[in-house]
Amino acid sequence: MAHQNPNKPPLSLPPTPSGHPLKVTLIIGSSQHDPITVELFDLVLPRSQPAPEHPLDVTYHPQPEILHTFRPDHKLPPRPISAAFAGIVLAPWAILLALVCFQP
Repeated sequence: MAHQNPNKPPLSLPPTPSGHPLKVTLIIGSSQHDPITVELFDLVLPRSQPAPEHPLDVTYHPQPEILHTFRPDHKLPPRPISAAFAGIVLAPWAILLALVCFQP
């Protein structure tokens, strides 16, 4: 993975042929008015060199795709077993409530 140096033209942009600079022109206009044309400058693009490789480039590379395996839904225990354990949990509260409410 090569980092793009903002001071150099991108590698996809071909260099300027020798002796034929690009003319950069600003054109301001619309379909209803004649355009104003201002020639700004001539541009010569040098041949780009690939950017130097960063030392951490080996760390940042595409990882293998993560595949998820979904487990089947958990099975619920039978209702009588669930009711028995709910009764075991609620029994001390019922006893406490009975002792508090029915004091002599």
